[in-house]
Amino acid sequence: MSEFEQTQNLRRVFLRAAYDLGKNRPGRTVSLDEIGGVMQQHIPTTDPHFTSKLTEIAGFLDEKGWINKQTTRYEVISITAAGIDEVEGNKPPDTGATFQFYGDVQGSVIGTHNTAELTNNFDFRSIEQRIEREGGEDAGELKEALEEVRNLLERGDKLDRGGLSRFGEVMQRNSWFSGAVMNALLGFATQATG
Repeated sequence: MSEFEQTQNLRRVFLRAAYDLGKNRPGRTVSLDEIGGVMQQHIPTTDPHFTSKLTEIAGFLDEKGWINKQTTRYEVISITAAGIDEVEGNKPPDTGATFQFYGDVQGSVIGTHNTAELTNNFDFRSIEQRIEREGGEDAGELKEALEEVRNLLERGDKLDRGGLSRFGEVMQRNSWFSGAVMNALLGFATQATG
């Protein structure tokens, strides 16, 4: 099992533990220690980073809207309605592809127009500067991922399925970076070739 798959599995186990432990409690509150008791089957308690790994998982689940922290460092959390739906598999039906673009919409084509032209104005330097400012511990991996995207666009190669998968975790932790990469790839893919 890859590190990415292990991380996904730990997140599922954590969320399921919050669901099971909080099921009959007011506010569905659960302590991190209780969840740690379940998680010790998956992360050795001898791991010096055991608590920080639990807190990191809680932070991710909080960002997804699946839990709420009840204390500042996630010592106590509660599972949300969206978290319950995730555990129970109650997902809304897929109604097709949805794209959300954040930023300036000047010149956008929205609706069912017959023609549209998108211009690729992706600025690698601004992303490099943002990595320096906000990348923290992930800065090295983010720079590698950005270089991979730059090489891909300069060569004009096809992006193979899983081509950026080794950067999956770092891109999840830095969603702003993922959005910038999608912007670059979409801009490149929609450029006229002639």
